[in-house]
Amino acid sequence: MSSDFLRKIADVLEAVADEKTKLASELSKMKVAERKAKLTPVIDKLSFVTGEDPDKLESKLAAVNDDVLDMIKGIANGSPSSLGGPGRSKTAGVELTNREYGSQADKDFAAWLLNS
Repeated sequence: MSSDFLRKIADVLEAVADEKTKLASELSKMKVAERKAKLTPVIDKLSFVTGEDPDKLESKLAAVNDDVLDMIKGIANGSPSSLGGPGRSKTAGVELTNREYGSQADKDFAAWLLNS
């Protein structure tokens, strides 16, 4: 009689462990889907602006923590500098050449198109 009782307890514990494994797997899938949903718009915009391959960008951003991802997302969704006005790009004290200013203007225009 006690061996039947122990088998029933073992069956219950095994069922609980199986359910826990199933729930952990579903949670993991949900987290991956949520992260991909956050990454996709950022990757699309960065790929368009920089011309870099989306797959390469995705692999670079895969290990980024959520705080950094939110910061990048804010930059990608941020309002670009006004078109036709004086340059407001931050250069960290480095002087840019006319060609570099032109490249920055192209990026600002592309960002403006994406955010419009």
